[in-house]
Formats: sequence, structure tokens, C-alpha cells
Amino acid sequence: DEWIAAERSDEYLLRGGRLDQLHGWAATTSLPLSEPEQAFLDASIAERDRAAADEQEREQRALEAERRERQRARQLVAAGVVTALVAGLAIFGVLQWRSAEDSRAEAEVARDTLDSVLLSESMARASRDRLSDGEPDVALALAIQGLRELVGVEGQAGEPPLLDAAHFALQAMGVQYEVGPDTRVSVRPGPDGPTGVYVLSAQRMAEIGDAASDRRLNEFECGIYYGGQCPDPVDVPADQGGYFADETQPPGGQALAGTTVTVAAASLREEPGLERQLADFTELTGIEVELVSNTGEALLALESGNFDVRPDVLAWGGGLPDWARGRALDLGQFLDHETLRADFGDFALNFATRAEPAALAAPNTVAYAVPLDSDIKGLVYYPKAAFATAGYEIPETWDELMALSRRIVDDGGSPWCVAFESGFPFNGWPGTDLIESLVLRSAGTEVYDGWATGDVAFTDPEIERSAQLADSLIFEPGFVRVGPQAISNENFTEQMFHLLQRDTVTGAIEPDCWMFFQGDFMFGAVPPGTVVGADVDYFPLPPMSAGETVPVIGSVTSMVGIVDRPEVRALLEYVADPTWGAVWATEPGNGLIPMNRRFDTAAFDLPEDPSAGVRRRLFADTRSALEAGSFRFDASDFMPRAIGGWLDDPPGLSAFNAGMVDWVDGVRTIDEVLADIDAAWSELRSGGA
Repeated sequence: DEWIAAERSDEYLLRGGRLDQLHGWAATTSLPLSEPEQAFLDASIAERDRAAADEQEREQRALEAERRERQRARQLVAAGVVTALVAGLAIFGVLQWRSAEDSRAEAEVARDTLDSVLLSESMARASRDRLSDGEPDVALALAIQGLRELVGVEGQAGEPPLLDAAHFALQAMGVQYEVGPDTRVSVRPGPDGPTGVYVLSAQRMAEIGDAASDRRLNEFECGIYYGGQCPDPVDVPADQGGYFADETQPPGGQALAGTTVTVAAASLREEPGLERQLADFTELTGIEVELVSNTGEALLALESGNFDVRPDVLAWGGGLPDWARGRALDLGQFLDHETLRADFGDFALNFATRAEPAALAAPNTVAYAVPLDSDIKGLVYYPKAAFATAGYEIPETWDELMALSRRIVDDGGSPWCVAFESGFPFNGWPGTDLIESLVLRSAGTEVYDGWATGDVAFTDPEIERSAQLADSLIFEPGFVRVGPQAISNENFTEQMFHLLQRDTVTGAIEPDCWMFFQGDFMFGAVPPGTVVGADVDYFPLPPMSAGETVPVIGSVTSMVGIVDRPEVRALLEYVADPTWGAVWATEPGNGLIPMNRRFDTAAFDLPEDPSAGVRRRLFADTRSALEAGSFRFDASDFMPRAIGGWLDDPPGLSAFNAGMVDWVDGVRTIDEVLADIDAAWSELRSGGA
């Protein structure tokens, strides 16, 4: 419609990948396009073909111009040679034969040198063009062939543009360099601005390029550049020129100032402390960090790899998307692997790349992700000051928690805020979190891991026993503020307001409910004026028995390098250091739970910030669970989406989420819900869903 309204302007036509996608779909689908749609597609194809013809004609004109330039240069060289010969005959007749032979040799060298330099320059330009067209393998082949064209040519004037082109192609292809920590670096004019590269010889770049791709110039391309067959490949010698010395620097300090690292932050929350921490990195190195939050459609594109601009680094919670697994940099190439294991532990290092729960605790052999922050669930929020005034004590076991709940009922209060509404098709997930936390505490890690992968059924006695514990909390008379039947209609984000309800006259907190089960992110959703650590605090959902290490369900946010550039490595080295987070931690109300064992928690010691003590305990609880081997990822996130996630087509609740809603609504008992989920598993395995 916009195309027609714009009088069928070419500016509205499809181009590139979108056109290829629509063209391919139209050729295979049985659904006919409307007449305007077909006209739009035909016009787009015609414009593409016309642009391709124009490009071919431009290339041919450029080639002819280069050939004419070479011919003129040859004529000039020849004229110079003739002049030299005439002068030589007049002055040094006795040396006539020798001068003639020398002049012919010099002319031949000059002609070949001129041809090679012009051809290599053309290949450097073509490489950059092919890279911008999304063909990094062709760009690399052109750059490496251009380097071979300069074999035997004295000087190094032609190498830097070709080395640049080779570097940018390798970066786009996701190739990781094998370079030492002392390798010099250079900031070059890249496709997206100043870009860091490693200073390597032309010979080494040719070796890396040949190993990275088997793409070579084809007959058509050789016909363009050589007017015929492709030349036999030649080895690039070790002494072939490279970057000029004054364009390179040793690594470290401000050597890479002016470059930028783009970080796609899927689970890293933007907050002032994080921004200050990244600003500290920029101050130290001169490297800018562009933090891009990805939500909604942008997050889905990042998960699928179907994005327009590839990030340099991912800040990701949970398992990496498939496309990123194949590109993630091996940290052991530039960070000490054993130090990483000692600082973070195997579980945290494995978090981003291991697909199965049991594999997370296996010894880490290759580290691809630097753990930098965590988010944990299984917290019970409570109004701290009001709790103390009422004489309530923090329970240390599940039985003590239930006893406290009964006491609150006896005192005329509602012990629990419970809400499962989260927006369709995600309703019910707070219930899955409660069941998961109880399975981990009651049945243990081995059963939990088997349950997450479907090897342990929902109707297994251990799972049933854990679910019955949740049932006793939800359906005990008076336990839930709104009553069980209203839970599915109550939004979970509003419960902090009930927990921290204030008297309209005195301003004192008079809770509508006394406890609320959720993740640590809810500290960021307290009502305005609430002081975390004074008005509201947390305790972990207690274990079954006193003295047991409290298990933790959570997620690790890790930083993963996707493109191997020196500035990317510099950022990863920075976040792997034990001091990462020290600036962030000084921001009042920060959301940091650091992952490095050597992190100095004294950074949280802010006398003016009551939430500092909360952060120290969150760090301690997380570290304790990791050390005990009882830190686990959300089980439903390991399950197939139809079981533990959500349905896409048509949109709908997963079996687990739907079961939680049916349970609190009184439509199904908890035992019936567990049997329903097992039936959904069976249907999925048989191919019925």
C-alpha cells in the first residue's frame, strides 16, 4: 500500500535478504499473491537485476580503466627507458650493450610491480565491498590473493589495506586468532568505525586465511582480475611487508582507545552501578562499551540469530543460543583456564554452554563464558520492621515456616501473598517456581536433575511429595491473602504493595500479607519510599531439616565474546578479574550478585545504604549453594517449551503452567495436575504435540 501510495517509488522496494526470502517463499508456497503483491515482488526483482547489471558494468569500466592506467604506465616506463638509453649511447657508448640489457630488466620489473600493486589495490577494495554485501568468505579470498600478488614487490605500501580487509573478513566469519599476550595491536578504519586488529605478518595472515576457509577465487573472478585462468598459488614469504611500525602499539593501556565493543544484554539489567563499572573500563582503556538491551522481538531475534547487526559480545543468562555456541571465543586462549576454574567453579563456567543439568557440575575443560552476575529465586520477602514488632522470627526449616504461618493466622493476619497472573501465555510460572524449589529441597539434586530432563516423572513419589508441600501452603485455610481461587487473577508484580501496605495516616507499614515468595529481582519493584534492608528483607525458603545447606535456583549471567578483536578480549579480561563489580557494588540499591569467589564483599560496605547487608547475604547464599553443589537452573527451562515454557502457534500455556492455574482455581487437584503433565510428556514423545 505504501509503495502504491508513493507512486511505486523504487525507495520502497525490497532488497537484499528480505527480497531473497520473499522470492523463495513465493516460488514454493501454494498461496497465491494478490495482484499488487505480485507487482511489488516483480518490481523488486527487476530493480535487483538492474542494480546487478549496473554493478557489473561499473566493475568492467573500473577494470578497463585500470588496464588503461597500466598501459599508460608501461608507456611512461618505456619512454623513460628509451631516454636513458639515448643518453647512455651519447655519453657511454662503450657500455651500450650493458646499459640496454639493464634498462630492459628494469622496465620489466617496473611493469610487473605496477601491475601487481594496482591489482592488489583493486582486490582490497573489492574485498571491502564483498564484506559489506555479507560475503566474508569471498572478501577473505580476495584479500589473501591480494597479499599473494605482492610477493616479490619491495616496500610495504600495498599491504596495510589488504591486511585490514583480511582482518575484517576473519572477524565477520567468527575466526579466533592464536596470538600471544604480547602481540602488538593497531586501530584501523573498520567497516563500523575504528577497529582493533592484531599486528601479524602477511605470511601469518595468509596462513590463517587459508585455514579458516577453503574458498578461493573461482574461474569467473579470475577472469575479471587476470583475464583468464587463475594463477598458481604462491607462498607469502616471512619477510613480506606489513603494517608500518608507527601504526602499531604494544597491548594494554590506551592502545585501543577509540574502538567500541557492542554488548547485547539479554539478561543484564541496566542500572547506574553497571554503567559506572563500564565507564571505569572505558577510562582505563579508552574503549567504549555500547550496552544494548534486547527485549521483545529483539530478544527473539537474538535467540534465533536472525538479526541485522551482530553484537561483539553477549551478556546472556542461561544456555547460549545455538548460533552463539559456534562462535563463542575460547577464553583459555588468552585467560588462564585454571584461574578461571578456581575463581568461578565448574558449575558457573559450564552454565552458558552445557545443555543438560547433570553436565553443569562436570569438570570444565574449555571455558567460553565469563560469569559476571547472578539472579536467584526461592526468596521469601517479609516486612522487616513489622516482623520484629510482631515478634516473628525467621524460620530455619519448612516445619517452622508452616508453624509461623499458622501463628500469623491466629494473630488475625494473612501469612502469604500468592499470585500467578503474568500475562498470557505466561500465567502460572510463579507456581512452577514454588514446586521446583520444594523438589530441590525435599527430593535433592539428583532427582531434580532427572525431573528437569523428563527422566523422572511428575507422578514420581518424590515429586508428588514435594507438590503436596506446596498444596498444604496454598490450601491451608487463611494462609493466602485472597484465597486460592483468586491466585490466578492476581498479578505477581503487585504483591510487594500488599506486603508493604502503609497506613494512610501514620505511614507505618501494616501488611496485608506477611510473606511473599519470589526471585531477587523483586527488590527492584518495591513501592516508592521503601528502604530495602530496613522496611523489607528476605530469607531463603527454608530447607527440610535444620543445618542443611539451603539450595538455590537461579541463573548465571555470563559474558561471551562473539568476535575476536583485541578490544573484545580486553573487556573479557576486565570482567574476569576479581575486582569486576567493585564499582557497581558501591551504587546504593544495586542489583549485583557477583560470581567471582575472590570478590571482596567489603565493596558492599556502605553505611548509608541498608541494602548493602542484603547484597552481602545474597552473595553468601549463592556462593554457599555453589560450593555445596546445590545451585540449580530453573527446571522448567530445561523442559520442552510445550511442557515448561509456553506455546507459540497458537499461543497458549504450557502443560506445567496450565496445571498450576487449574490447581489454584480448584479445577484439578495437585495429583491430577501432575498426571496431566506426564500425559503431555507422553504425547510429546510420541509425536502428538
